[in-house]
Amino acid sequence: MLGENLLTTGKADAIHYRGQTRIVKNTWNSMLTHDQNLQIDTICEAFERAWSSGQTPAIEDRLAIVSDSARSHLVQRLVEQDLQCRIRSGFTPDPDMYVRRWPDLDRRALDACARDWRHTADELNVTSQKAARAKACSVEECLQRLQKSGLIQEPQLNHIRTVAGEYTQAEALATRLVQAHVLTPWQAHVLIFEPNELLMLGEYVLQEIVGSGGMGTVYRAMHRRMKRPAAIKVLRRDLAHSADLAKRFLREVEVAARLHHPNIVTAYDAGEQAGVSFLVSEFVEGQNLADLVREYGPLSLPLAVDVVCQAARALEYAHKQGVIHRDIKPSNLLLDDMGNVKLLDVGLARIHQEQKAAPAESDLTMSGMIMGTFDYMSPEQAMDARMADAQSDVYSLGCTLFFLITGRAPYAR
Repeated sequence: MLGENLLTTGKADAIHYRGQTRIVKNTWNSMLTHDQNLQIDTICEAFERAWSSGQTPAIEDRLAIVSDSARSHLVQRLVEQDLQCRIRSGFTPDPDMYVRRWPDLDRRALDACARDWRHTADELNVTSQKAARAKACSVEECLQRLQKSGLIQEPQLNHIRTVAGEYTQAEALATRLVQAHVLTPWQAHVLIFEPNELLMLGEYVLQEIVGSGGMGTVYRAMHRRMKRPAAIKVLRRDLAHSADLAKRFLREVEVAARLHHPNIVTAYDAGEQAGVSFLVSEFVEGQNLADLVREYGPLSLPLAVDVVCQAARALEYAHKQGVIHRDIKPSNLLLDDMGNVKLLDVGLARIHQEQKAAPAESDLTMSGMIMGTFDYMSPEQAMDARMADAQSDVYSLGCTLFFLITGRAPYAR
């Protein structure tokens, strides 16, 4: 466990404080004491909660709480937070407005903050517009879809039917069910706008989409009986008829099933339902390292080394099981809330056979095919994916370490 004194400007760090492991944002200031930094974090969290509850908190009201030495840092934090909250609320604040009040503010940081959050707000607006264009179902259709989905047991469904009489619009009923924690926001959206979307896979209740890619979509789910969260990767329906891609997905299932290690995401189950192939795995509460660095900046050297050492142990184990990952990169390494690294996504993995396999059982990769991610790929793998071996994975892990401590890939332009 990393010590409490690892406070670095411009780096993300892991510290142990009051029994909890946490990632410290690059907003922590090495010129302030540990308690001062924690106090500023607490003030900023309360400021965020005030905005979330519908208030418009004043920055000035928070400044008298801290000492003079910490005040300038708190002002910068609160101004950036106020800027974000106003943009999220639909306003277009001008950074100059803040600079006129506090001339010592870092203007470049404010401009970057405004640019990033306006981009995020634009993306959310596009999503909202698409939902608005979709035709919502009626209350009766919503109830029929809810019954058909299997999400709700009959006794609770009867109660919902009674409550539904109070509503004339399905959106209002769905909002009530979300507020009562009967449905997640994603489930409510699917019921109203996407009747062909699955909400159940076997005994697993799909709760929300957590990722998507060329091969399929990853959902957060909950096992109905065991109450255990899980991540479910579902092969895209339009790819299910592709023999090669179906074989590759089955290969991923096979590889996942043979790997049991504390630093590798555990596979629970696999199956097929209504023509949909899926893989059920452990759900990891945390963040992938690519997103972590983008959000908090490069990691401190001790944390980066600790993370990569954990990933190296996972790779050592996988290689002993005859598995070559072939896609080691920051986004395929998750850091959970306890500081543990989990290797995921063995979709491009190859099972090394000591004896020559029959053509039908051999690597699914054709000669000359490029598989993996260029920024982290070894030269031999870039020439031919079939040439990738354990050393190729180690090379990719080295490139990942470079990214973690610099914030960029080794050969990124």
